[in-house]
Amino acid sequence: MLRMLYAKQFWEGHLSKRLETGFLKLILTFQFLSYGC
Repeated sequence: MLRMLYAKQFWEGHLSKRLETGFLKLILTFQFLSYGC
């Protein structure tokens, strides 16, 4: 029970980190394109 809860928290944190980095990459690429044009 506790192990499943820990795994759930771990995966949620992992996914949120990946989403944040993906969002940051998207913003950076958008800024790069807008400055390049």
